[in-house]
Amino acid sequence: MSNLERLKSERERLLKRLNELNAFLSEYDSLEARAEALLSADAQDAVPVGGASTAPAKRAQGGSPRSVSPEIERFEVATREILSAATTPLDRTNLLELLAERGVMVGGLDPKNTISARLSRMSGVSSARGIGYWLSQRAGELEGIPI
Repeated sequence: MSNLERLKSERERLLKRLNELNAFLSEYDSLEARAEALLSADAQDAVPVGGASTAPAKRAQGGSPRSVSPEIERFEVATREILSAATTPLDRTNLLELLAERGVMVGGLDPKNTISARLSRMSGVSSARGIGYWLSQRAGELEGIPI
């Protein structure tokens, strides 16, 4: 086999491998997008691994018209109750602990990032770095909120 033939053969082998890797990455991207849709607060028709579709619930009073899953609805209701009772702004760690006490678990690879993302989507919730989260309507009542 000449050098040219060996190079052509090697090129064909590498192209085949590259195509396999591209197919794998495409499949991975698709699975990642499906997983994100299932875990996202904005997932509208997520179908859990167990089967049946969880129809999104419309938010009750005081929220935006976006659809949320029952899990997110429960999270938001509990969060509003916790923030209504708080005497100071609460940070993510405090909120996670108080939610866990109520049986509301926040999933995701990093629950602190997940709770931050969820809180950023909630209307009527304000925050400041290093201070925490509070209900916007209570800003004048709470200690520690920058004015």
